[in-house]
Amino acid sequence: MSQQRPSTPYSASDAIAMLLADHQKVKQLFREFDQLRAQRDEADLKAELVEQLCEQITVHSKLEEEIFYPALRAAIGDDELMDEAEAAHASVSDLIHQIEALEPDDEQVDATVTVLREQLEQHISDEESNLFPKARQAGLDLDTLHGEMADLKQELEGDSGPRPAPGSGGGSGGRRSGRRGQAGGDKPSRS
Repeated sequence: MSQQRPSTPYSASDAIAMLLADHQKVKQLFREFDQLRAQRDEADLKAELVEQLCEQITVHSKLEEEIFYPALRAAIGDDELMDEAEAAHASVSDLIHQIEALEPDDEQVDATVTVLREQLEQHISDEESNLFPKARQAGLDLDTLHGEMADLKQELEGDSGPRPAPGSGGGSGGRRSGRRGQAGGDKPSRS
């Protein structure tokens, strides 16, 4: 599927670069939320943005949980670190469920999105400073992982596409691909 080539820190076909790009997109969505937060006349747009934010985070989490984390866990053998990352995902997922259960105009939406942002900022910082460097050091085949993650992302976004218009339905998809971290777990590549 992907060509074997040296992994560069930010190559277009690198799993870590893909995850970093997702992190940047989520941060941008939070900035947009902050801009809309005070504008009462933009309640519909804010609700659509919150929905898009939740879907983006859910898809990103599935990529990590189903492909990246299992490969990284097998490669580094640091169960405590990986358990902490998975616990952070569970906490974020709980907050997303809380947000989705609220009415869009509920005052709790803003507070819950703020807590979600705080938890995600810490989690993103932990990933970027701890997990991603360990993935590079472990010699994971980040190109192959990128291909698997891109396929799953396309599958998860299949009904709604890349979400050019927030609120257009679809969601995080429930289909499992059965691709649990095929790349990198057993055979590290050259890095």
